[in-house]
Amino acid sequence: MSNQAPRQLNAAHLLFFVIAAAAPLGFSVGTIPLALGRGSTAYALAIAVTAVVLAIFAVGYVAMSRHIDRRGGLYEFVRAGLGRSAGTGAAFMAALTYAAAGTGAIGVLAVLADGFATDTLHVNAPWWVWGLIGTALMGLLGVLNVELNARVLGVVIVIEVVILLTVCTAVLVQGGASGLTLEPFKPSVLLDGSVGTAFALAIVAFAGFEASVIYSSETKDRERSIRRAAIGALVLMAVMYAFVSWAIVVALGSGQTVEMANANPVAVFFAVTQEYVGSWMRHVVELMVVFSWFASVLAFHNATSRYLAAMGSDGMIPRWFSVANAKTRAPWHASVAHTALTAAAVLLTIIIGADPYLDLFVLGSTPALMGIPALEIAASVAIFVFFARNRRGHSVWEVSVAPALAAILLSVFLWQIVAQLDLFTGRGAGVNTVLWGSVASAFVIGLMRGAWLNRHEPHDEELVDAV
Repeated sequence: MSNQAPRQLNAAHLLFFVIAAAAPLGFSVGTIPLALGRGSTAYALAIAVTAVVLAIFAVGYVAMSRHIDRRGGLYEFVRAGLGRSAGTGAAFMAALTYAAAGTGAIGVLAVLADGFATDTLHVNAPWWVWGLIGTALMGLLGVLNVELNARVLGVVIVIEVVILLTVCTAVLVQGGASGLTLEPFKPSVLLDGSVGTAFALAIVAFAGFEASVIYSSETKDRERSIRRAAIGALVLMAVMYAFVSWAIVVALGSGQTVEMANANPVAVFFAVTQEYVGSWMRHVVELMVVFSWFASVLAFHNATSRYLAAMGSDGMIPRWFSVANAKTRAPWHASVAHTALTAAAVLLTIIIGADPYLDLFVLGSTPALMGIPALEIAASVAIFVFFARNRRGHSVWEVSVAPALAAILLSVFLWQIVAQLDLFTGRGAGVNTVLWGSVASAFVIGLMRGAWLNRHEPHDEELVDAV
């Protein structure tokens, strides 16, 4: 492993990457109100149930991570369990998923930065100026030391969590619109709403949860660090998002929450902040939500570059992508490639007069909505198959029951997401077919590439530790 990056990361660093990808403050401002309005005011319960499903997935995920010491992330899980062709298919799907998520998020980052600059700083500039600035910063940090990236993300995340706790605690102390209520945690309330929508948006809340294994080859004490990061991220995100969802309903009341969320979802959290804390905190939130989305962009960019670098090392794509910076050991060729793709997407959005939020962000990041659970399903099946040959000292629950159950439950979630895709895109069947078809096509192209490699380069290197 002499050609691999030094092991610089620990559990806290991995936790920062995972939480940053989910953009806690950005998600609370932009997505939780949408879930409350179009899904159910019991979205907090949907979050809790989804966390349980992902915890079941994490059982096999953590067990498998003991035996995979490569930077290919979940595609290495798939390759170890289901073979090289399936693993290559998963790799292509993962690359599309993470690249689209990072590139698409530049759109919402630009819109929010433009709004803050105009309203608070009285600086008027086209949205694309902020989009290109965000892209440049993403590219710059992407080629620097990975530990520096983790520290930057850590600072942003701590501030985000403090803001969310401050606002929600203020609602709790002041009693909300009509007193405290546990209705957001009642199954009957969840069933009265759009259950599919609620769970589709709930699984989105944990986007990037599986990303810690991508940094396996750069992590010290990887088994312990990955286990702590996975469990810590699940618990923190579940508690935080459930708390925020509950607090919003308490602050506004069920009826007002649905009405306001459907009319202008982005305004909901700002309204709660101003009413229960003050206008000064609203300005702080407006600024920090920009940093929140940038942290998400950076986290997905780092994941993308490592997927591309691993694919280059494995010969799936040109080996040029695997070249690392001699000083920082970051996969800088892959980082530059994703930065160039993102800049091109911003320029294309300008040229065709598309909307940075509705087109670049919503349409651009939709593949991630389906790709992430699809990867988790494939990994669950692969874990089951891998340990069916040899349990390697693990219990039946860890390597058989939990992975099988996770695959079934996640498949239900994925089916609901595809069925409700018009909710996220606001487009017709034609556009939505192209979007889910892009994810499926990436997998098929990868399968074909893997089959070609098996015929022409049959000597695949050892994937699994001897442990």
